Amino acid sequence: MPRLLEPPVLTLDPNDENLILEIPDEKEEATSNSPSKESKKESSLKKSRILLGKTGVIKEEPQQNMSQPEVKDPWNLSNDEYYYPKQQGLRGTFGGNIIQHSIPAVELRQPFFPTHMGPIKLRQFHRPPLKKYSFGALSQPGPHSVQPLLKHIKKKAKMREQERQASGGGEMFFMRTPQDLTGKDGDLILAEYSEENGPLMMQVGMATKIKNYYKRKPGKDPGAPDCKYGETVYCHTSPFLGSLHPGQLLQAFENNLFRAPIYLHKMPETDFLIIRTRQGYYIRELVDIFVVGQQCPLFEVPGPNSKRANTHIRDFLQVFIYRLFWKSKDRPRRIRMEDIKKAFPSHSESSIRKRLKLCADFKRTGMDSNWWVLKSDFRLPTEEEIRAMVSPEQCCAYYSMIAAEQRLKDAGYGEKSFFAPEEENEEDFQMKIDDEVRTAPWNTTRAFIAAMKGKCLLEVTGVADPTGCGEGFSYVKIPNKPTQQKDDKEPQPVKKTVTGTDADLRRLSLKNAKQLLRKFGVPEEEIKKLSRWEVIDVVRTMSTEQARSGEGPMSKFARGSRFSVAEHQERYKEECQRIFDLQNKVLSSTEVLSTDTDSSSAEDSDFEEMGKNIENMLQNKKTSSQLSREREEQERKELQRMLLAAGSAASGNNHRDDDTASVTSLNSSATGRCLKIYRTFQDEEGKEYVRCETVRKPAVMDAYVRIRTTKDEEFIRKFALFDEQHREEMRKERRRIQEQLRRLKRNQEKEKLKGPPEKKPKKMKERPDLKLKCGACGAIGHMRTNKFCPLYYQTNAPPSNPVAMTEEQEEELEKTVIPNDNEELIKVEGTKIVLGKQLIESADEVRRKSLVLKFPKQQLPPKKKRRVGTTVHCDYLNRPHKSIHRRRTDPMVTLSSILESIINDMRDLPNTYPFHTPVNAKVVKDYYKIITRPMDLQTLRENVRKRLYPSREEFREHLELIVKNSATYNGPKHSLTQISQSMLDLCDEKLKEKEDKLARLEKAINPLLDDDDQVAFSFILDNIVTQKMMAVPDSWPFHHPVNKKFVPDYYKVIINPMDLETIRKNISKHKYQSRESFLDDVNLILANSVKYNGPESQYTKTAQEIVNICYQTLTEYDEHLTQLEKDICTAKEAALEEAELESLDPMTPGPYTPQPPDLYDTNTSLSMSRDASSVFQDESNMSVLDIPTATPEKQMRQGRGR
Repeated sequence: MPRLLEPPVLTLDPNDENLILEIPDEKEEATSNSPSKESKKESSLKKSRILLGKTGVIKEEPQQNMSQPEVKDPWNLSNDEYYYPKQQGLRGTFGGNIIQHSIPAVELRQPFFPTHMGPIKLRQFHRPPLKKYSFGALSQPGPHSVQPLLKHIKKKAKMREQERQASGGGEMFFMRTPQDLTGKDGDLILAEYSEENGPLMMQVGMATKIKNYYKRKPGKDPGAPDCKYGETVYCHTSPFLGSLHPGQLLQAFENNLFRAPIYLHKMPETDFLIIRTRQGYYIRELVDIFVVGQQCPLFEVPGPNSKRANTHIRDFLQVFIYRLFWKSKDRPRRIRMEDIKKAFPSHSESSIRKRLKLCADFKRTGMDSNWWVLKSDFRLPTEEEIRAMVSPEQCCAYYSMIAAEQRLKDAGYGEKSFFAPEEENEEDFQMKIDDEVRTAPWNTTRAFIAAMKGKCLLEVTGVADPTGCGEGFSYVKIPNKPTQQKDDKEPQPVKKTVTGTDADLRRLSLKNAKQLLRKFGVPEEEIKKLSRWEVIDVVRTMSTEQARSGEGPMSKFARGSRFSVAEHQERYKEECQRIFDLQNKVLSSTEVLSTDTDSSSAEDSDFEEMGKNIENMLQNKKTSSQLSREREEQERKELQRMLLAAGSAASGNNHRDDDTASVTSLNSSATGRCLKIYRTFQDEEGKEYVRCETVRKPAVMDAYVRIRTTKDEEFIRKFALFDEQHREEMRKERRRIQEQLRRLKRNQEKEKLKGPPEKKPKKMKERPDLKLKCGACGAIGHMRTNKFCPLYYQTNAPPSNPVAMTEEQEEELEKTVIPNDNEELIKVEGTKIVLGKQLIESADEVRRKSLVLKFPKQQLPPKKKRRVGTTVHCDYLNRPHKSIHRRRTDPMVTLSSILESIINDMRDLPNTYPFHTPVNAKVVKDYYKIITRPMDLQTLRENVRKRLYPSREEFREHLELIVKNSATYNGPKHSLTQISQSMLDLCDEKLKEKEDKLARLEKAINPLLDDDDQVAFSFILDNIVTQKMMAVPDSWPFHHPVNKKFVPDYYKVIINPMDLETIRKNISKHKYQSRESFLDDVNLILANSVKYNGPESQYTKTAQEIVNICYQTLTEYDEHLTQLEKDICTAKEAALEEAELESLDPMTPGPYTPQPPDLYDTNTSLSMSRDASSVFQDESNMSVLDIPTATPEKQMRQGRGR
């Protein structure tokens, strides 16, 4: 080929009629001939728009002309637009979303799907408490073992793998029985909801999927990162309110009820899961925990009393009836009404009977009497048909509805306030309902689903935000079009941007307009290109932009502009995206939130208030100055109401409000802030006293403090009386009181002028001659009770002294008993008045004294005096005097109170605060490595209150431990060691002051410390009886004497009865001075049981066991008891020798002889020393020993015997 071929040049003829190079614009005939006014206007404003776009005042927006066809992507070769999901519909799930619940959940088995929930269960719906078991191993107290589950998990996994292989492999569904739903096997994750009361909650046994939504990056994309859980779904559009960023992956729970983002967190290594069953506790390790974000509902919650709710109740009852028939084993199938009423107690019997009549007949006679028998021509629905009637999702939505309904009822809302609205008037209804009802799940789920379908928009930020701090979405409906919000309290003032003729742009000259453009910074060459109206347009636009941004002096030429629908939608998307990103950031953060409450909440409250102000400014189009004025007006009214209420409450007294001495107690935490106002009152005598009033409302506190610190006293007094209505009421009250006083004065003057009333002489009636004789004067014709008796007024004269107290005396007593100067008597907290204990006790004392009646002795009837006998009676017939003693205080309590007072004295020493509480391991990290036995005053006080110190030595030992620890860690010469030593010295001083009392208390606590050996011996025997012998199982028949009423013949058979209570009485009287006498009585119990019950009786076996325990315990204390017996015997011999020496004293007149009866005085006969009484108490010993003295009673018996 000699040369290369060249491509031929394509030549087109522009005059060719058949050649079409572009689609011609279709022009209407009317518009083609004469252009419209709008087109002229657009062409005239084109230059000004170009200039404003260049200066950056406005964005260059593409012209949206609906008549022109939309320019499409020329490289869109595959028609992607037809495959995009529709934006109007609710965004469906991505990928396969077939949710297969467990068999118990699908069959709505109890208790997973209860048929009835009472108010308590509804209140605990989102946080059910642990159930107390009434039977089983855990129903009994005591230690219970905790079993590990590692082997059980491996064993269960192996069994399921074998079952899967036996069925052919592949996927297999294992959740078939309620036992399969346990957390004791399989893989387990925890998910914590971030919402306090989620709109939809799944029941036990329901399934959910984990989806990993991933949006690809433009260009080369490495793919979605691998996740431990869930299936990856590549999404072009986000299934949430906000969009995913390129390369972002977000995990989510997805089921038929809701879609919610989840955020993986690291499980602390110290956390484990404890599983509790009736049989015991089980422990297993946890690997992962998720935080669940705000739910995006996919299932609408029905409203109370709505058609959907009533339909669900009807179908649920019908399904329950069908399943009861399927469970019936009788032929024909039959059920009882009681079974249904037990499951549905809130349903009336007529409604249940209406459901039963569809499928069954009630039999009144025959074999099936009182049974509902299935109709012969009725076909019971199959299991699949029953499952289709009511789904688990419908039950969950219904449970959420009744739980929220109960919360609203508890909050005070009636049933009429939360009815579900109809479709046509729903928007009007949304504006009228309260915030609590607006946040109910039937309103939030309806609003979200409608917004996802494009029917409305969401409020995004507002009352329905579950976080309460702007980190969640508020599912409340707002219209698609922007509307001017109206304030309920006062009408929105009309904006007057054009004020006067100088702000009229039509009167603005071209020269001045160009001068304004030069001030705005527009180049001169650009200004020259514009015509007059184009210059005016630029001035108006730039003035409006500067007025919006709050800068520039030329705001008078600004014009208000409403947001268009497109701008409104754009702002809505931006706000959704902002909150979506904020929620992802907050919930995925691994930062550990501090529980330190020392940080001030004032800055947070200021930020919240600032955010609310900005939000109100954006919504209401109000300036910051208008908002501040409205806020100040609300605070002024609130403070005025508070001051008026305080003034009216104290109007009864002449008081002086001394608010200059008011003290504010504002704690750091917002919930604990309170304002204490101290008011000074003046009583009738001119004495001043103070009362404290507590305010807890933050708004009232801030307003009060602001006005109190910025205004003077005169302004505050005028401010309190600012209300004209209150002043008018005070005037009326003053006039009414003055009128009453004038009326009382007039009546008093009239009574003075009249003088005392003259008594008219009574006509004496002639009395018939009666034969009655007066017992007082002896006259005939009247009785002694008749007023005509001359001695009537002498004998029945009224007492000179009043019987009861008068009202004046009671008031005087109140003034003396109840002091006004105590601030703790009355406390006012808002609407609550707290009365002090002293005030109540004083009022009771006044009431008690006022009830005392005082009668003169002359009015009381004379007592009959008994004649004193002349014969002398025997003194042994007189009853001994019984003294009444108060119940003895527990010595351990008394000792503990003394030790605690010593601790308080040590705490009051200067510079002892390092020893008040335990050492903080975070501040002093190596302290507990050096000190193995830490001790401080707080621990010491806790031990005292737990009664752990029965003696001074143990208390002082722990106090010495504080000194030793300080010397070990700080050194012996350190200042802290010297302070701790001063604490120990103070303790020794206090203990020395109360040594006698403490010694008595220690002996009372532990009788073994007593000097008397008999007390210690009796104490050991008493412990053996109470702690050992009475603790024998089934020993209660021997605890007390046998009741003669129940066993009449017992005392005929048993001559010498004995029981453990009698033995204890003998021990308390110190009758046992040796073990032999004690064992004689114990063996007597066994002998009596053998004699009455027989040797083979169960009672005899129990008595034998009691005796064996007694012998065994005495053997344990053998050495100690032997020593005590020797000491008791020694003391007895010493007492006898002392008695013999006294009888041989040369000062005594001789051997003892009976004396006249004055020696038989009980006082002398009972005046014995303590040692002598301990020796001569046992009657058996008294009969054996040769005692020179004898009681008068014994002498009398011996004399009579002779």
